[in-house]
Amino acid sequence: MDHDETGEYAGLHVSSDSIDAYFEPAPGSNVRDICGTADTNLFGTVKFRARTEDNSDPSPGRGVDKFGLKLTGVSPPFTGISAVIVSTRVLAGGHIELHKPNPSNTGPSTPPDEITACGSDDSGLGY
Repeated sequence: MDHDETGEYAGLHVSSDSIDAYFEPAPGSNVRDICGTADTNLFGTVKFRARTEDNSDPSPGRGVDKFGLKLTGVSPPFTGISAVIVSTRVLAGGHIELHKPNPSNTGPSTPPDEITACGSDDSGLGY
């Protein structure tokens, strides 16, 4: 995940170091949360939760794709302040596409819990 912010946190650059979890916060929906650890130019190392919503191809009529981003903590142990950097909103450009599961890739036998993987819950991200 790589993100450059132009809104309230203009100049912020977020670049993921690891992807630690992939969640479907609303089962059966077209919304996914991608969580991990990232480096930023303003806050150091953080935990992130990126919310994605695939609303266009291949299912026309559902609207446009959306993206949101929440950062938690400043450097390990990733505790402290959480900030919703981007409330889940319509993309100005680009395209999000959900992919079917790949049977050649297997997740951990015990998946990580959301707080450990993402650093915080999904409050404030919206849909």
